[in-house]
Amino acid sequence: MEIKKLSPIFVGIESNYYDEVIRFCYQKFNLNEPIVFVKNKVFVDCAFYLDKNNVSNYLGFGKTYNDLLDNLYIYKFLNRIRYKSNIIDTYSFIYYHDEEAYLQELRDNIILESYPSYILFAKLSRKIGNSKLTIDILKKAKEKFINNQKSVQKVIVYEINYNPDKKYDLLAYYLIDNPSSLKVEINKAFKKADYNIAVILLKNYLKAFPSDYTELRKLGISYYKSFDNENAYKTLVKAKKIKEDYSTEYLIGIVLYNQMKFESAIEYIEHAIQIHPAKISAKKTMNTLLSNKGDFSFNKDFFTDIQDKFGLPKINKLVELVNYYYMLSVCYLASGQREKYIEINYKIIKNLRPDYYPSYEAIYQFASEKEKKDLNLYIGRCINIVEKLKFYDNYFDNNKRVTKYYQSMLLLKARYLMLQGNKEESGKLFLEAYHTLSHHKALKWLGYYNLWSQNYDNAINFYLQYLQLKPKDVDAKLNLARSYLESGNYDSAENIVKSSLDVLVDSSNRDKSHLVRRNLEYSKGNLNKAWRIFSERNISRCLESNLKINYNPNLSKINSNSDILVLAEWGPGDEIRWASVYSDLEKVFSNLTITCEPRLFSLFSRTWKNINFIPVHRRIRGVVNSDILHKINEVPNTLLTQVIDNDIYRNINGFDQVCLMSDVLADFRGSAHNFIDSHNNGFIQICPIRNAVWSNWLSKLDKKINIGVCWKSGLTNFTRNVHYTEIEMWGEVFNLENVNFINLQYADYDKDINFVKEKYGVTIHNPKGLDLKNDFEGLAALMANLDLVVSPATTIAEFAGLVGAPTLLTSNSREIDWRVLPDENDLWFKNIAHIRANRDVDSYAAQKSIINQVRSCILDIKSYQSLS
Repeated sequence: MEIKKLSPIFVGIESNYYDEVIRFCYQKFNLNEPIVFVKNKVFVDCAFYLDKNNVSNYLGFGKTYNDLLDNLYIYKFLNRIRYKSNIIDTYSFIYYHDEEAYLQELRDNIILESYPSYILFAKLSRKIGNSKLTIDILKKAKEKFINNQKSVQKVIVYEINYNPDKKYDLLAYYLIDNPSSLKVEINKAFKKADYNIAVILLKNYLKAFPSDYTELRKLGISYYKSFDNENAYKTLVKAKKIKEDYSTEYLIGIVLYNQMKFESAIEYIEHAIQIHPAKISAKKTMNTLLSNKGDFSFNKDFFTDIQDKFGLPKINKLVELVNYYYMLSVCYLASGQREKYIEINYKIIKNLRPDYYPSYEAIYQFASEKEKKDLNLYIGRCINIVEKLKFYDNYFDNNKRVTKYYQSMLLLKARYLMLQGNKEESGKLFLEAYHTLSHHKALKWLGYYNLWSQNYDNAINFYLQYLQLKPKDVDAKLNLARSYLESGNYDSAENIVKSSLDVLVDSSNRDKSHLVRRNLEYSKGNLNKAWRIFSERNISRCLESNLKINYNPNLSKINSNSDILVLAEWGPGDEIRWASVYSDLEKVFSNLTITCEPRLFSLFSRTWKNINFIPVHRRIRGVVNSDILHKINEVPNTLLTQVIDNDIYRNINGFDQVCLMSDVLADFRGSAHNFIDSHNNGFIQICPIRNAVWSNWLSKLDKKINIGVCWKSGLTNFTRNVHYTEIEMWGEVFNLENVNFINLQYADYDKDINFVKEKYGVTIHNPKGLDLKNDFEGLAALMANLDLVVSPATTIAEFAGLVGAPTLLTSNSREIDWRVLPDENDLWFKNIAHIRANRDVDSYAAQKSIINQVRSCILDIKSYQSLS
């Protein structure tokens, strides 16, 4: 039978490149048949292994470089295969090889008698999407051509790389008769945190070995990590029936917590603690050691016993046990048992690990002033005792374990002082911890402290030293990049991110890296790309995995007549700022529903009448709040409670398309022009009655200009305080005459207002009867009647922008520089002007530069009003 020879066709090649192309095809693919050239266009020099970026310009088959290679390999095989009939035509193959009907016809005319014919058959099956047929033929080739097994293995790798949607099904199917190799692939996926891949491989493995406890447990973890709590629970319970193990019990508890089943979670975690191997060691509590005066016998055995009692990490399981207790406390808090939450965290620090910071933080949020002082004393006593033990390090070969623990306690105290706002003392302790032992842990915390103290050069120095010791630490890499960003060194920040993508963009760490990568794109003006980074977060992947909905992050691909649900997210400040896009959405989509913070429902419904708003009780931050538990307890994953509640969950399947608000921004705020154009959309509509109430209240004050002031957020901590100014610095503003200052800060303001009254004799008027935290209708009406609002980047500043009040947004960080226009006005709201700190001075002088600029702006307003 005649063997049909085939020739590749190259299109768009200039004639003087004919010889070069022929040489390339001959050397690389052993193709010596005539090559047909069509048209006359420039061909890129073959010395570059063809041009990967412009393949479609000069090749008649395929749009990418991989298509080129793929087809050249197929040509090679086609030239070695016998056919039942003389139907193969090169020209037809080039133009029809992606059509299933043509490939089916081609496949039916192949005589499967040679190794190459099997390989081609598999390739063509893959091309038409039949993965099972592809793998079947490869396995047959493996059985029939024993000597070519290695070659078949190479082909399967090729198939896997080419066909990402099915590649791990293919891999598992191919390796099922070689379980050890399949386990290697499972462990690779697990190590890389590619949990969706691990699920596919493990499911295939467990079909053959259903009683393998270790792999069954891994499958449960993989389901959990890929946000499938339901299958995670079923799988882990199945593993538990094979072998009762404390770690599996604990994992089931974690899964139940994420399913909002807190009582059941508590049962499993408590049982895991009871059977934990470190439980016996933990019976001798810290109190035994603390009651001792420090007069220890010079005895190595006794010293070792003290190490164990004190919780030094000789027994690694003890650290694990502490984590179990802490998670148990979180379950109690979520179920409304606050006292139990505090009790367990006290037990952790006094019986197990005195240096366990999360427990101090947990207690601190509910502790009285006396209890906070007691904790400070307790930490001091622990430090004193460990300090007395340090001399043992000089006598025993224990790798300075006591000194490391002493350093750990110093770092704990420094962090606890940060929590209390004592920045100066915490800085001294961080340095002392470093000088005690130049251990990597101290370097990392010095970097962290200097980053949030805005000493960016120091932060960079410490992080660089730390990363020489711990080059794979994700948090340190991100904070180093952030330090470069805040110092204005965008190139170095980008280099850190680019050189670390294998770590930073890992599926288990996307939530950690997305903020830095997004800010980097903002700084470069790549707004569309910055918004798209939002879709890499866990919440987006969880929406995709958990709910039977049509989640679509691209509104540009959604029919404008579809019934669309947009889920609001993040805090109220973000939601208010992003609401400026609603006027644009209203014009495009006829059946649009948007969720909103309940406090914003009436304002938004009045302003955008063509949008259906649904108030949603969602979790803003932190652990699940028991106060709204009854409104979110049906949601299948705690992560999803950040965007939906029970009502939305029950009705979400009724919408044609669902997306997050952050997804919307990529399509509607992808460039600066989108923002500028939206400035003409007007402002939110104020309730006329509330407007009259607050207009009347202001009219009863002295005839002065009325300025609303906010100097910090209701949520303050070490990392957020860099954005704010201290009230003590506002003297030059409060000393201005003919100004009424109106308080717009909803929390923690009494002490500051009293300070201003005593120090400067100035009254900051607190709007009586107005709940500044919860009454957004009243707050909007008040701000609409003010001559000026001054605020850092808080909900107040965003609300003032949406209301249309003239606003000065103060900033001591580069984090929001991307939204500053050349004239210092705001990208989102035309009524906001930015007041930015001097970046070339220390933190105190930077804050003073903000105050001076605010004062000048107020003087300008007063001058303008007097001229009017």
